[in-house]
This record gives sequence, structure tokens and C-alpha cells, in this order.
Amino acid sequence: IINNQNKTAGYVAILTDPLDKKNILKIPNSIIKIARSMFETTKIPDYWVKYLNQYFDAVAVPATFLIEVYKNSGVQIPIFLLPECFGSYIDKFFESDIKTKRNNPFIFGCSASLFEHKNHILLLRSFINKYKNNNNVKLKLHIKTIADIKAMQEINNIIIQENITNGELTIGCLNSKEYLEFMKSLDCYVLVSKGEGFSFTPREALALGIPCILSNNSAHKELCETPYVIPVKSEIREIAK
Repeated sequence: IINNQNKTAGYVAILTDPLDKKNILKIPNSIIKIARSMFETTKIPDYWVKYLNQYFDAVAVPATFLIEVYKNSGVQIPIFLLPECFGSYIDKFFESDIKTKRNNPFIFGCSASLFEHKNHILLLRSFINKYKNNNNVKLKLHIKTIADIKAMQEINNIIIQENITNGELTIGCLNSKEYLEFMKSLDCYVLVSKGEGFSFTPREALALGIPCILSNNSAHKELCETPYVIPVKSEIREIAK
């Protein structure tokens, strides 16, 4: 919408960009205005509530848990579920052979940008506690982007101090082929994050026939109800950062 703001306004306008004032002011003057919105905690920012109630006729969220989150936060306009569309790229995952044979060593893996709530450090410490330098097991961590410098320093320190020999750390964005190969190389995908709004990567793993270990919260809840996921309790509440 924002990239086509000079075109005649249609009957419906959908904002898929972040909910900030500069984006809202660029929305065409359509009869119906819908916000496509997502958050990774149990309460959305107060200014989001104000903008949604003031400027929009409805809000679409990608996960069931977000309907109650938005209601409880004070959103008064209609809230409806619109599951995330993965686009044509997911076809490459479905076209790949289903995982039927484990690697030797068995490979756990995770791919996520380094934000505090993604729990990379918890995952790394848990793996070390259970499988440190076990030649039969390996952990592959892919950090797409580094949003938390201190966390990156701590991860490097842990690897050095513990002298990990059965871990592999990859930093930086992978192209589509490299990323698909990374995911296909795993035997089990692990994401024990504190909150998810979309939960893309577990769904990509499942499309490859790779089981998951996931924190049982937010957008993971539906996946944790399937027989292909081992849920991890997620009962510690803390203030979102």
C-alpha cells in the first residue's frame, strides 16, 4: 500500500508495515482500513491500541493467541485470525524428500536472529549440560542477524570457556539454497523462545519431516498440540524488552 500511495484508493486498504504514525498517515483513504499486526508478548504497546482503535476498522493477526492479547490490551475494533502466508518459497521445503534417516552424529539445530527473547544462551547452556563434547550429538546454531551484542559476546565466551567440540556456529544471512540445506541437515529443530508471533522456522522444519522441540507459548501453542513437537513448559512471566 505504502509503495503505491499515488494510486487511486481501493475499497479496502491493508497496512502490513509496522504500526507507527508515519506509515498510518500514508494509508490510502479507502472505505475499509485493516491492519495486519503481530506481537510476541501478552500485551501490545498502548500506542498500538490507540492507533488501531482510531485509524482502523479491523485488525488481522497471524496466531490464535494474539486475538485474546489484542482484546485484553484494549483493542475495540474486530480482531480476526489470518494465518501467515508463506508464499512460493515454502514449495522448496515441501518438494524436498521427507527426513527418514537420522544423521550420525544426531544434529540438533536452530536458526534465529540474536534477540534476547529467542533464548540462544539457554539453548546453548542446556545442550552443554546434557551433551558436552559427546561425539554422538551435535548442535548447529545459525544466527541470522546480531541484535544483541552482549549476548553474542556471551555465546562466544561460553564456547571458548567450555571448549565445545560438538557445536557449530554460523553467523550471517544465508541465501535460499544455503538456508534450505542448513534446515535439511538437522535431525531435530529446537526453538525455546520466550514468545513468537509467526513461528516460521518450526513450520519449515515440519515441512521437511523434521520434528521440533518448542517452548509451549504464543504462536508455538498450536504446533505443540501436534504429535510432531515435544513441548517445553513456558511458565515464567517477565516484562517484555
